[in-house]
Amino acid sequence: MEVPHVSTGKGRNNSCNSRRRRHTPQTNQIISALAKYPSERRDPEPNWNLQGPRRLPRSHTPHPTKCQKAGLASEGNAGCSFALYSQMAGIRCKVYIPNDANVAKVELSRKLGARVTKVQGTISDAGRKAARYAETTGAYNASTFVTPFRHDGKGTMALEICEQLGWESPDYIVYPVGGGVGLIGMWKMFKILQRLGWVRNVPRIVAVQPKGCAPVVDAYDKGGTEVAEWKAPKTIAKGLKIPKPLAGSWILRCLRESRGIALKVSDVEIHKAMLNVAKRDGLLVEPSSAAAFAAIPVLLETGTIDRKDIVVVIATGSGLKTLEQF
Repeated sequence: MEVPHVSTGKGRNNSCNSRRRRHTPQTNQIISALAKYPSERRDPEPNWNLQGPRRLPRSHTPHPTKCQKAGLASEGNAGCSFALYSQMAGIRCKVYIPNDANVAKVELSRKLGARVTKVQGTISDAGRKAARYAETTGAYNASTFVTPFRHDGKGTMALEICEQLGWESPDYIVYPVGGGVGLIGMWKMFKILQRLGWVRNVPRIVAVQPKGCAPVVDAYDKGGTEVAEWKAPKTIAKGLKIPKPLAGSWILRCLRESRGIALKVSDVEIHKAMLNVAKRDGLLVEPSSAAAFAAIPVLLETGTIDRKDIVVVIATGSGLKTLEQF
């Protein structure tokens, strides 16, 4: 079926006039292009794909609202992004971040103009601080699943993937799960695309968590409908160290609807995957992202995936901000 070209949601919108464009924060946003993985191989492998950058023409973001200040809880990556766009839009930004966050993420957020407050505890504790800040000051709470723009925004990954596959869905999406915002956003978009008739099938979702903090995997394996809090989380994948995801029941629902898979990987496997992907493909990924790559050998060894399957592994975060963990 022939489908018209659509925006990936990264900011392309040719209908905006020049006056609006001048007043809209702009950066050189990129679309995440699919790349073959591994880049060099001798033995037959499944049809791996991973996401890497491909430049778009000059683009723009949605026009700023009347919001004057925003606050959010972040492990670090979202804080950097919100700091950048808030500064460009003239919005005051406050980021609450766990005390053990990567130094580079904290410093980058500050240098981009955000006020950063370190919080003792986990991202859940930071989330409570952000909520209190929003309630007492009237600031916009941009935390995960408090604002709809984050999970619906991440749903554009599904658009990017299907567009690049000729409007076909992959067989599997392998995704590292912390708060679940990307997983939920993508699954919602895949269902929309299927309902529209733009894709025939939807992928099975593979949710990957570290063994030191795997509340979603445990709940899914036990057939639960809610996610219990993980006691004493410990992992090098700090972006996945979320003991009780706010949208835990939604994550479980997405996995069940997609006939998905949930599995755990060790910190040793995560670190090994970081090094392997860097040495073999020149791709620097942070531990949270490497968890997805660490799951591939497990999926192969158990026969979960077939060598003819199209498998998309999402590289969620750059290792440039976590160099000390290599």
